[in-house]
Amino acid sequence: MNYGLLFVLLLDPTAVFIKKIFAFIFKNEETNNSPSNNAGSIIGKLERIITAILLLGNQYSVIGLVLTAKSIARFKQLEDKDFAEKYLIGTLLSLSITLISTLLIKYVLSLYG
Repeated sequence: MNYGLLFVLLLDPTAVFIKKIFAFIFKNEETNNSPSNNAGSIIGKLERIITAILLLGNQYSVIGLVLTAKSIARFKQLEDKDFAEKYLIGTLLSLSITLISTLLIKYVLSLYG
């Protein structure tokens, strides 16, 4: 129950925040609401949840496997420079938000627990 807020924040609020960052960075580009973009959003949410669970379990090294699996699935698309840049920005932003949020909540709960 203590970590419920973390998982709620890592789902839709973080997805909306990342979309806003992308809209700001790539102002002149049309936003893509295609099914593949929706799949990317779901993948990002799952990536954040799995990463948070691994962080809570102090399994830091396994996070690399999550990122590797994601990269393998997109391997061919990474040949396109524009896609690769967006993919890297999205992945690193998602990972950073998850790391900061999880470690911060873990620290705060350790103070009161």
